[in-house]
Amino acid sequence: MRTVGEMEHTRILSTDTMVAIIAADLSLEKGLSAADAIIYATARLERCELITADADFRGLPGVTLIEAGG
Repeated sequence: MRTVGEMEHTRILSTDTMVAIIAADLSLEKGLSAADAIIYATARLERCELITADADFRGLPGVTLIEAGG
């Protein structure tokens, strides 16, 4: 039930041309994989903090890295 409750506060976003263009730039600039760049570009465009346990995002502005098991 908790997961269902959390889903009510979740938005599903589409990847559009703007996300793709910014993601391509970020991929080259930050050395991110295509998938990570799309995630990061979407967060930046939506002005959202990206909270992740994926160390590939370490040191990027607007990212909170949570340590696994911590």
